[in-house]
Parts: sequence; C-alpha cells; structure tokens
Amino acid sequence: MANRQWIHSLAAALLVVAPLGIAGARKSMEKVVPPSTEPTLAPNPEPGTTPDEQPWRPGAVEQPTVPVMVRWREDTEPVTTSIVKSGNMAITQGDIALGRYEDVIGQDSKTVAINNLSQRWPKGTIPYVIDSSLSHLAPMIRQAADHIRQQTGGCIKFVPRTNEQKYIRMYQGTGCWSYLGVTGSGVQDLSLGQGCGYLGTVVHEMLHAVGFDHEQNRPDRDSYLNVYLNNVSPEQRHNFTPTPGGRTFSSFDFDSIMIYGEYAFSNNGQKTMVDKTGKHTLTDPYNKTGMTPSDAYEVKAFYSGVCQ
Repeated sequence: MANRQWIHSLAAALLVVAPLGIAGARKSMEKVVPPSTEPTLAPNPEPGTTPDEQPWRPGAVEQPTVPVMVRWREDTEPVTTSIVKSGNMAITQGDIALGRYEDVIGQDSKTVAINNLSQRWPKGTIPYVIDSSLSHLAPMIRQAADHIRQQTGGCIKFVPRTNEQKYIRMYQGTGCWSYLGVTGSGVQDLSLGQGCGYLGTVVHEMLHAVGFDHEQNRPDRDSYLNVYLNNVSPEQRHNFTPTPGGRTFSSFDFDSIMIYGEYAFSNNGQKTMVDKTGKHTLTDPYNKTGMTPSDAYEVKAFYSGVCQ
C-alpha cells in the first residue's frame, strides 16, 4: 500500500526464496496477541447491496497460501510472508502484487530486492492507461488522479500515457491490487476488480503504485495498535508483520487511506486490530473519500527532490 508508511516500504521488493513449509511459516508466527475482552461482531453489509455489489475486503475470502521469503528492501534481511493466487498474480497483505504467481513460487534460492528509493517514479509523473474492461470506472479513476495531484500540490501526477515505455495499465482483474512503486521497465498492472469501484479503494491502490505500503505494517505500529492475531487464521497472520526497514515521515495516522479496517483478515467476525487508546475507529479504504493531510505530507517527503 502512508504516512506512516514507511514508505515506505516501498519497498517492495520482491522476492523470494523458495516456498517454505507450512509448518515452518507457522512456527515463525507463534506469538499471538490476547483476544479482545469484548468481542464485537463485524458489521452487516451496507443496506441495499447484494453480495455481488459489496465492497472488496482483504481476507474476506479464504484462499490457499504459499509461504515465501520476501526482501522488502535491499539492505534488510528477507522475511517470511505468504502469498495467495489472484488470477495469475501472487498477492500478499491482501492487495500488494509481487509478480506472476508461477514466477514467484518458482524461485529457488534467488532473492531479488529493489532499493526503495529506486521505486519512485521519475519527476513524480506516472503515465497510465485505462483498459476497456474498466471504462465504467474511468471517471472515478480520473477523479482519484486529480485528488492525488491536488493533495500533493502537484508532486504526484497520474497522466494519460502517450508514448512512454514505462506506465501503469489499470484493468478489471481479480480483486484489488497493485505493485509497490516502479517495477522495472514496460507496463505494470493495477487491478480494480469486482467490489473495487469506490473512490477510497482506487486512491489506495494508486498510492501503492506511487510506492506506499500499509499503515498497519509500519515499524512503529505496535506503539499505536493492539493486533489480535488469534482472530486471524495462521496462514493470514503474516499480513500483520511490520515491514523491516520501513520509513516513517510523520506520526501514526489512524485515518490514513493506507490503513485497513478493524476486521481485516478476521476469520471469526471479531476485530483484528484496534487503536490502543480507543479514541479512533479504523475503517477500510472504501469507506473513505481520499488522502489525509498526513498521507499527503508523507508522499511529498518521500518524493522530496524528485517531484517537479
């Protein structure tokens, strides 16, 4: 997926050493936070929606996971995470693409990492095209692009592609996901599948493409959130692992467009993370209208010296 975002993390770095055994992956996550003393059931779907119209939520559908090793930054050690298959893509943390699924699980001992600063788009300009499968969301995508440009004072500019060799293709894939920052040459995909047609969701995925990870995975997260891993299936607990080497440019932002809601990846209808102070309610990106001032500050800080 920032302010908080260590921006981020950006790192994305991909990946991977050979898939790990399930038992080994579970062993690395044996620390479990005690459950909430007052379990709260997840809210009902929004009135007037059908199952097909409900917003996409991370972890809402249980999927088989494959443990892999990911190096988020070139100067950090690889860590255990798990991936799920979304279409033909390998996805972690619910919506971060690491590459084609078969390529990711096919890695032997090779570990690939990208320095986070190299993931910034030159001059803060991100060419993009909207695939015909997303023609119905084109106005919303353009609205999200305008919003990001305005909130960052023109630092980040999503612009329609002309003849640029490196650009983003937005299309209707399986689920909502994006790579983190720039990933090599040529086209890179960003999926806005079923349930992703919300302005907040679109902004969230586009900021992943800018280079920002999730707020709940920033290194200092445990100072601000209680995370209840016992409400998360063992195969999904990696989604709450703080990103090694993540950068932060401002204080933790409970309202960030890059943070998930309180029931993310829940397997029993109970909360998986809450504000330690009880003063803030964590909501999903689809319930938000865009970036916070802190989000904008972090983006500009990360792109300092790059934007024009």
